[in-house]
Amino acid sequence: MVGIPKINSAKVMKKTEMTYVGIDFSKEKFNACVLVEDEIIAECELENKRCGFHKLTCWLKKVTGHGKSLDPSQVVVCGEHTGTCSTELSEYLYGKGYIVWLQNPVEIKRSSGINRGKDDRADARMIAEYAYCHYKPGKTILFKPDSNELKELRSLYMYRQSLVRERVALGNQIKSRSFDTSPLAKRSMASRYRKMQEEEKSLQDEIVRLMKGSEEFSRNYAILTSFKGIGPITAALLIVFTGNFTKFASSRKFACFCGTAPFRQKSGTSIDKKPHVSHFAHIGVKSALVQACRAAIRDNGPIREYARRLREKGKHEGVIMNNVKNKMLHILFKMIETQTFWDAGHQYRKEAAKSISGVTGRSSGMVKYEMDEDYRFVAYLDGRGLLGTEIEKIQQKNENIHQKIWK
Repeated sequence: MVGIPKINSAKVMKKTEMTYVGIDFSKEKFNACVLVEDEIIAECELENKRCGFHKLTCWLKKVTGHGKSLDPSQVVVCGEHTGTCSTELSEYLYGKGYIVWLQNPVEIKRSSGINRGKDDRADARMIAEYAYCHYKPGKTILFKPDSNELKELRSLYMYRQSLVRERVALGNQIKSRSFDTSPLAKRSMASRYRKMQEEEKSLQDEIVRLMKGSEEFSRNYAILTSFKGIGPITAALLIVFTGNFTKFASSRKFACFCGTAPFRQKSGTSIDKKPHVSHFAHIGVKSALVQACRAAIRDNGPIREYARRLREKGKHEGVIMNNVKNKMLHILFKMIETQTFWDAGHQYRKEAAKSISGVTGRSSGMVKYEMDEDYRFVAYLDGRGLLGTEIEKIQQKNENIHQKIWK
C-alpha cells in the first residue's frame, strides 16, 4: 500500500455535497481519486483485496471530514467494468451502501478528450471527472450484484462454451487427418474427443437442472423454451447476459449490445449510408443467436413465414437472418415482460376478433375457427353455423390479416 497523503483542509467537503470517487482497477491493486465540486481533495493506491477494501472505506471517511457520520448514499464510486478485477470491490462497496457505477471503458475513454500520457493515477482522476460530469440520479444504470444462482449459471455456461470451442478445434484436427501417420496420436485424439462430448452433455444437463430448479429462473426458462427455436442453451445465454432480463429495458437495447440493431450514418450531403449493424457488439452472443435463428426458421411457423416474405422481397440472406434475430428478440422480451408463453396464433385471433363482428354482425366470442400450419384461417363456425356469404367475406380478410401481422 502507498501511504495515504495529507488532506487539503481547504477542500474538505461540506455535508450537503456529493463525493465522486474514481477507481482504476488492476489485478493486484487499485487507485482511488476523490473529487468534490470539480476539485481533487485526495488520492491513494491500495491492494485489490479484502484488507484494501476496508482501508478504502476508512480513508473515505477521513478525507471527506465526516468520519463515522459519512453517508455512503452521498458517495458515487465509479470505475471501469473490467470483469473479475472490478467485481469484488464493487460488491463490497454496494454492501456498505455506496452508490457504485461500473461503466464501459470505451465510453469513459471517448468522453475524456485527448490524453497523451497514461498511468493508473491519471486514469483514476479521469474516471472521477467522468463521474462528476455524467452521473445523473435516477437515470444512470448503477451496479447491482448478481445472485449466487446467476453467478453459478454464468460459470457453467461460460465453461461449456470454452469446452465447445476446444472440442470443435480438436474435431477440425481429426478431420484434417494430420495425425493419421501416428496410430497412438489418432486413438488419443478420438478418446479425448469422446470425453469432451460427454463432459459437454453433463454440463448441459446441470445447466437445465439449475434453471428448472431455481425460483429465480424457472418461470422465465419455461417461457423462453416455449418458443420454437429456443433450446436450453440459448435460454441460458439470454438469462446470463440480460441478468435474467433485468439489465436491459427493451429488446432494442439488447439488440444494440449483441450487434443486431441497424444504424444509419448520414452527415451533410457527402455521407448517406444505408442502415448497417455496428461492430461495437458482443460477438459471442450474436453468433450464438444464429443457431437459434435457423432452428426458428425451420420449426416455427410464423418465423418461417416472416423469413419467406423477406426472401420474396429479394432481401440478402444476411439481412434476413439479422431481421429474424431482431424479430425473435422483440417477441421474447415481450413474452418475458408480460409473463406469457408462446402462442403462435394469439395475434391472429386478436386481429380476427376485431373484424368478425363487423363482417357477420355477431359477437366475436361466438365464433370459432381453425388454422393451418402456416396460421392462416381455414374455417369459422359457431353453434348455429355461418352463412356461406359470411364465410366468403371472412376469407377475403384472411390474407390481409396474415400480411398485417408479419409485415
